[in-house]
Amino acid sequence: MSDKDDLVSRLTGILRMQAHLYHGIAERLCAANAPEADDIIDGALAAYGTWRGERLRAQHESGGIAPSPGNVVAHWDNGDFHVVRALAGVSSEVTPGAASVSLGNDPFAQFLISAGAVELADRYYRTVLGAFAAAYDANIDVEIESADKGNWIVRWSAARGGEGPDSLSNAASDTASLVRNGANLFGALYYFLGTELTEVLGDSGEKLLRKAVRETARERGEALRQEHIDAGLPINLESLMMNYDSPVEEAFEWAEGEVMTPTRWHADCTYCPFYDVWGKVGGQKLGWLFDEELHPALYQAYHPGIQVKFVSNKNRGDHVCGFRFDIVEGTAHPEAIFEAEE
Repeated sequence: MSDKDDLVSRLTGILRMQAHLYHGIAERLCAANAPEADDIIDGALAAYGTWRGERLRAQHESGGIAPSPGNVVAHWDNGDFHVVRALAGVSSEVTPGAASVSLGNDPFAQFLISAGAVELADRYYRTVLGAFAAAYDANIDVEIESADKGNWIVRWSAARGGEGPDSLSNAASDTASLVRNGANLFGALYYFLGTELTEVLGDSGEKLLRKAVRETARERGEALRQEHIDAGLPINLESLMMNYDSPVEEAFEWAEGEVMTPTRWHADCTYCPFYDVWGKVGGQKLGWLFDEELHPALYQAYHPGIQVKFVSNKNRGDHVCGFRFDIVEGTAHPEAIFEAEE
């Protein structure tokens, strides 16, 4: 696989993972007929866009990158701009003081379109990018044009011109950095959606969030199980961990001493790209909710005998996340077990 193909493959997976989360929460919120649904989605996306704009501006300042339309596109934080530029050379262009990107091949949008939720894609682009631009630089504006169904053209412009690349073709696209950024953004998107949901709806919002995380995780586990059956792999922990579906696995860091057998996976995570965000924004409570809902649902959909236990968790104030997953006889406990090591 070429470097370009590897970049596109990894970023495509992350973008689809982001879209799956967004769709899972938004669809269940709308299905609950909550009158606040639209305001919750818009509020979460605006907060997420503002956070991203402030974060990327700080990254650019520390790296000596001048704020400009061309530099926004060339040094973008998520995978969408990079994927569409890699797939189609005419998908972006830059002139002094302006830049544009055509998102017709964006895997994030394609996931939502295939799920019959094109309006969620449109809302996402308009709300997130509008908030991003305002937070990144007051001199830069963004306009989103829906040229055809399933395609959006994002046009960036600066009132006073500005420094930037003459061409976007040679923009940096370090795969490892983009994968980590994509994982950070997945954690942030979850945090802002979950925060808005729980702050507006309280306990009922938390229940809805738990349901969304659990059900989207179950969908992943069922798909993985079928994929492994079709490939002739035994359904056990070793097969699962050696052939996992997460495109962000390389963004995690692990301590030495991992134990992996067909019936056991024990490992300590020292760096989590999701917690990298949650720990900075005060999202530990929502982070633990994510861990305790996602892991049992995904792993037990794959194999009903997998017992999910944590002996430590960063979201609970520990230095590492200690995963202690084992296959037990019969059906395992349906929820995550937290049992601190002495």
